[in-house]
Amino acid sequence: MNQQPYSPVPPQNFPGKGLCIAGLVLGIVSIVLCWWYMINIAALATSIIGLVCAVVGRKKGLAAGYRSGIGTAGLVCSIIGCCFAGVFFLTCTVCVCSTASSIGALSSLNW
Repeated sequence: MNQQPYSPVPPQNFPGKGLCIAGLVLGIVSIVLCWWYMINIAALATSIIGLVCAVVGRKKGLAAGYRSGIGTAGLVCSIIGCCFAGVFFLTCTVCVCSTASSIGALSSLNW
């Protein structure tokens, strides 16, 4: 029973890890912010910046021979945040415009 004691592998720092983490954080922030009207614009901006960070971080990591799950998660979260923010901004804008049009039509009636 001469087993070596288990020694956990310390976390590896690879090129682009910071960008991958930034992409993940920005993707999560964009998913959280996309639910409110007019804040969707900030969510759209953070998701696009998160996409860029995640893609660049993944490319740097892959070029150095490291596969990054954080970069993939940041990419996925940023894509989801971008889609949600775009769809919610579009639908909320259509709703506000149709409501304003209805109010304008009602105010022109002479009662």
